[in-house]
Amino acid sequence: MTLYDLKKLLKQKQRDLPALLFFCGEDTVSLEEALTLVVDTLLEPSERDFNLHDFSGEENDMEGLFDALRTFPVFAARRVVILRRVEDLSAESQTALAAYLKEPVAETVLLMTAHAPDNRKSLFKTLKECALTVDFPKLRGDRLAATIREKAQERGVRFDSEALDLFCQLCGGETWKIELEKLLAFLGNRTQVSVEDVGKATSDNREVSQFDTLDAIGRGDARALVMVHRVLEDGAPSTPMQFLGLLARHFRQLWICRTLLEQKRSDAVITAEAKIPGFCLGKMKSQALRFSSSGYRRIFEWLLETDKGLKSSADKYALLEMLTAKILALGTSPSKKAKQT
Repeated sequence: MTLYDLKKLLKQKQRDLPALLFFCGEDTVSLEEALTLVVDTLLEPSERDFNLHDFSGEENDMEGLFDALRTFPVFAARRVVILRRVEDLSAESQTALAAYLKEPVAETVLLMTAHAPDNRKSLFKTLKECALTVDFPKLRGDRLAATIREKAQERGVRFDSEALDLFCQLCGGETWKIELEKLLAFLGNRTQVSVEDVGKATSDNREVSQFDTLDAIGRGDARALVMVHRVLEDGAPSTPMQFLGLLARHFRQLWICRTLLEQKRSDAVITAEAKIPGFCLGKMKSQALRFSSSGYRRIFEWLLETDKGLKSSADKYALLEMLTAKILALGTSPSKKAKQT
């Protein structure tokens, strides 16, 4: 069963749930959400002081656990007992729990969780037989993107497709929910998430932002070499390969911007075609004019060479710093662009 199936079941059955529930998997964010849903379905806030108990397998408090399981509810239809990480129980405790699973107390809902169940052990075989099992596999790829998009839409916020891809790259671990909250707070009253929003919101606790570094490279700021080193030294949110992807995207936008400026296209067309947020257009125009068409072709040759190098070289930081130095040396001021062309 999935979280989606569980939500449907909770809506249909309300408080008529089985006495044994087993939530397992690496997606701890969704698992905790499911725990909350079950408790909210079974118990009113006023009923929880006497009827909600939370145990951990690491504590191995089987006496307290069984006392809670076998105590009748107080002014409520059901009692809820949560036992987290059953895989941490001692072998003796696992045997005792397996025996209870075969004859559970009907008035008590025992909700057990496991991060990495060992299905070879007797307890987990019994759990699969006796408990309603809900799986929470680690969020990856399209499933991660769909979950993040859904959570944002619940708050009235939508991601640009590229912004969503970047957010998944940078915040795809167990902290994505925290990072999403930071991003939503950063947006304020805005309802559309851009790539730049993602970069700034996920970098706001860092001394050097990767997006500030991209801008420094684009405008030819000599400090960019130091900034690249510091961003890569931090190691998050970007790996060297991810930072190279961001750099390639930045210069792709600049090249499109430069081409459209030469064609005397409107600002509206430039922002749409180059996928540049309106509030960034001024600085992107300035950066775009620092490089000629032949200059952009050379940059993308260097980007390709660096991509190949990163896949084989041990000194990845040196490759990116060398690339940065070459780009800084190539650029020129807008007033001198004619000479470069």
